[in-house]
Amino acid sequence: MTTIPTDYYAQAIDLSDAASLEAKLQDLLAEDIDSTEALERWLQRELKLSLKVQEVLAGHTIDFYRDTNSEEKSKFTCMIRPSSNPFY
Repeated sequence: MTTIPTDYYAQAIDLSDAASLEAKLQDLLAEDIDSTEALERWLQRELKLSLKVQEVLAGHTIDFYRDTNSEEKSKFTCMIRPSSNPFY
């Protein structure tokens, strides 16, 4: 019998480590943008990071709604998601 997967998203970034996410965002803020090309590179980096965070947030939310009895999945909803709110 085939086991059905319970994660429906790519774990592109670990949101349980808020300090790491904040460091990545601070790196973006600290970057010098002194040309059009630098701005384009910065926008691409910011977009990639933003998409990774959004993918994981959406995936965790879907996982929780699919299994609301799971203590592990509700942990994300109660702890990890609020800690990412200052960023997204």
